[in-house]
Amino acid sequence: MFDLNIPLIIGGIVILILLLSIIFLVIGTIGRIGLTRGAWQADAGAEKLTFGQLWSESLPYFWRVIGLLLLVFLIGLIFFFIAAIPFIGGMIALFAAQDSAIGPGLFLTGLPLFLCLICLLVPISWALSLIVQQAIVAIVNEDVSIGEGVSRGWNVVRNNLGNVIVMAIILYGVRWVLSIILALPFIAVVVPIVLGFVLNEGRGAGIGIGLAVLLFLILLPIMIVLSGIIETYIGTAWTLVYRRLTGRPAAGATLANAPEVPSA
Repeated sequence: MFDLNIPLIIGGIVILILLLSIIFLVIGTIGRIGLTRGAWQADAGAEKLTFGQLWSESLPYFWRVIGLLLLVFLIGLIFFFIAAIPFIGGMIALFAAQDSAIGPGLFLTGLPLFLCLICLLVPISWALSLIVQQAIVAIVNEDVSIGEGVSRGWNVVRNNLGNVIVMAIILYGVRWVLSIILALPFIAVVVPIVLGFVLNEGRGAGIGIGLAVLLFLILLPIMIVLSGIIETYIGTAWTLVYRRLTGRPAAGATLANAPEVPSA
């Protein structure tokens, strides 16, 4: 028998997840910056873009972009905990006053209030994501601070609300539909396992699990590549949206009656 230290194993898994999360956050942020710069420069008429060039040009903006993303995450976390206060208070009252009607009453009041606040946060977070998308484009391509980037992103969304909402519905709708389509093959991964248990509880189950793992390993890189293509398309589209809405036509083209976006 192995002497397994369960808390140590759990701690190791948590640390591993945190390290992987940090690595993916860093790589994803630099990739996002490089994509935005590449789309901006290509639309402005750049004839040649190299990976090394985009990588080196992305690094000066890394801390500003990741600072903005972490700030938005922190704000969302604070609002979530504020929204959860009625629910948490109702839970505490429920357990503290089990023999009283006060506890269940507070709980039944706090739960609907919590759900209503969460529903209210959904459109707010969606609107905030639109501003952040445009703010990142401003920070990376106009070399401004986090505050100035947010200000310009806010002005773009506020002054062109209808256009931005239409683009958001199209882009997020495309992402949602394609994500469902890409997730469908992974349902097939479960089929060999189910068949293995149905046909034979012993050897058949082992074969089913083996086939499922093999299918998963085959589908995973395909899923990653296709997801990357989708995110590249969406990131490029948002960059072009910012350029058009701030009066910047594509190279060699003119943009009549382009709206002016104040810098502050």
